[in-house]
Amino acid sequence: LAGDLPKAKLPAEVARAGLRPAREGGQNQPLVQALIKAAGLTLSDAQLTPAEMQTLARQALASGDAVRGERIYRRTELACAACHAIGGAGGKVGPDLTSIGASSPTDYLVESLLYPSAKIKEGYHSVIITTKDQQELSGVITKETDTELTLRNAANIEVPVAVKNIAKRSSAGSLMPAGLIDGLLPDERFDLVKFLSQLGRPGDFDAAKGGVARAWRLYIVTSKNQEVRMERVVGGDPTLDDWVPALTLVSGLLAGETITTAYPNFLNTRGLYAATRFESATGGVIKFTLTGGVKDAWLNGVPIRPGTEFTALARAGANTLVLQLNETRAAAGIKLTAADVSFRSN
Repeated sequence: LAGDLPKAKLPAEVARAGLRPAREGGQNQPLVQALIKAAGLTLSDAQLTPAEMQTLARQALASGDAVRGERIYRRTELACAACHAIGGAGGKVGPDLTSIGASSPTDYLVESLLYPSAKIKEGYHSVIITTKDQQELSGVITKETDTELTLRNAANIEVPVAVKNIAKRSSAGSLMPAGLIDGLLPDERFDLVKFLSQLGRPGDFDAAKGGVARAWRLYIVTSKNQEVRMERVVGGDPTLDDWVPALTLVSGLLAGETITTAYPNFLNTRGLYAATRFESATGGVIKFTLTGGVKDAWLNGVPIRPGTEFTALARAGANTLVLQLNETRAAAGIKLTAADVSFRSN
């Protein structure tokens, strides 16, 4: 079907109508791309004028929905959260977006989404390294000495390269690919821009507020890993292979859809756990506020009694809090806050 569309000269309005169900099916990316082209939705191939980008910005502010936009931002296929951090939580490949909405005009956000290499923030220009043994590496240089440089690649992995093994170095613009939002419907693009425009502004999308757990790890007990000692799970042992990283929404809510995306069949498992880490300057009794259904909790492997508000004795330095979630209430998500600690962002 995807191959036949160009021959059929499908009317743009018909292609637009078919695009949403095709995308929601999630099984036929060639069909989606063919419909995008037929619907005339590709913007990255056309060089919009500043006036046209300002028009798109005004439309996004007028009709976009920031709540929907955040869901779009967190779609796995866009990889926004894998490359950018908000409130310190997320990838380090691109600039932190915590205050991007408060510090940047909306038409700048539009331009950055459509043409990522047009204006690159200092320190985020990528390079392509060709080594003497014919490897080609790309990324942003995070460290460089006389003998070695370190590249952070698009997968957020730091790769060391010996200077003596470099045959060629060239500039590569932005690691963010052009055309990334071509697969979004016009209203979805407006939603995404509206979300970005609200980051850092007072209200629901102010991620500068501290005292909230934004980075979690999820773990389920199944027949495949049931032999793992529970002391390792409730202690948040990071060496266990089955932990899955999960980020909250800007509000600090670990959304139910994040849990179900990681574990679609979690209701049929033998236990669902969430772990987060924090630093305490002096240790002592810490007061936590928790929303969401939780069965049990452990701080540094020691059982504690969870509730809407609960206290626990933390040690000075690093601490790990593990919650066993109530599977029947997990769809509502969880949120954890504490005023006197610094939650880890990774």
